[in-house]
Order: sequence, then structure tokens, then C-alpha cells
Amino acid sequence: MKQFFKFLFASCLGVFLALALLFGIGTLVISSIASQADAPKEVKANSVLHLNFDDPIPEQTNNLEIDPFAFDRDKVLGLSKVVDAIENAKTDDNIKGIFLEVDALAGSGMATASVLYDALADFRDSGKFIVAYAKYYTSGAWYLSSTADALYLNPLGIIDFRGPSAQIPFFKDMLDKIGVDVQVFYAGK
Repeated sequence: MKQFFKFLFASCLGVFLALALLFGIGTLVISSIASQADAPKEVKANSVLHLNFDDPIPEQTNNLEIDPFAFDRDKVLGLSKVVDAIENAKTDDNIKGIFLEVDALAGSGMATASVLYDALADFRDSGKFIVAYAKYYTSGAWYLSSTADALYLNPLGIIDFRGPSAQIPFFKDMLDKIGVDVQVFYAGK
């Protein structure tokens, strides 16, 4: 009976040591893979930064509801990361220009387009080129592409330019019914 407990405890100790060793090795492997994934990519000489604005541009990186079954979707960069990438490209001697693919500037408003416009105009002022291409241009996409040195449109593409607009809803009747007193102030005439 004494031998039985001796072998039982030896087996348990061996299993615990093996699990601890496997856990340690697994942690090292995963941490090395994670550190390589976050490492910046090497930029080769005469490179062009390709900016594709098919997805909505959130304020922060990966700040979107993502379909759990959309396996082809990569990381969606936020506005601040895109602006950082443009600023880094401006100072990087290996990057010669930017290629914009702005099809619809999907889901982004004029505030986002204005921030991107300022970053691209600053990039263009550094003496590097910007080329824009789209299958179709909307007002926001056309505004953003106006920073480019050359604009290209698909031969079967269209330009849907109605001009910028804004709508301000005013719910006076509804607010009167629920008892809210509205104070309207005008600036100018």
C-alpha cells in the first residue's frame, strides 16, 4: 500500500510538472507571435501608401460593430491611425506618394472627410504625389480626392456631385405638445 501512494504522488507530480512546462512553452510561443504581429513592417524604397476607404472610418481603430460571420474583414483603422499613417508617410523617404481608393467614402461624414482632407493637403505640400481612383465619386469622395494631383474614374463610373448639404430638423410642434419651451437664437440677418 505504501508503494501505491508513492507511485501515485510521483505520477501526480510528473503530470503537474509537465503541465507547467507546456504552459510556460505555450506562453513563450504566443508572446513571440504577438510581438511579431505588432512590429512595424519594413517599407521598401519607392513605395506608395495605398489608402482604401471602402469601409466606414470610425473615430478609433476597430470601433465598429463587426459581423461575427464576416471572416474576410481585417482590422479597420480609425481616423486618428489613418491621419498618423499619412503624417508618417510624409516624413518617410521610402514613401513617394499616396494612392487613394475612395469609391464612396462609405459611412463617413464631412467632419471625417475634412480631417482627412487637411492631412492629405499637408502631405501634398511636402512635395509628394497623390493619385485618386474610384468606380464612382460621391460629394465626400470628390472633396477628399480634390487633394490629389491626378484623379481617375472607371470608364463605366459616375460622378454623383450634388454639392454639400445639411439638414437641421426642428421639432417645434412636437416640443410644444410635450411642454418644452424652445429658445431660438439667430446669428446675423
